[in-house]
Amino acid sequence: MSDLSKTPVTIVTGFLGSGKTTLISHL
Repeated sequence: MSDLSKTPVTIVTGFLGSGKTTLISHL
């Protein structure tokens, strides 16, 4: 796990956690 791979993981985690309901509602 390098910082390069750690950054996108954090973004994806925040996106899923924050926009999870929105994404499901959109589908």
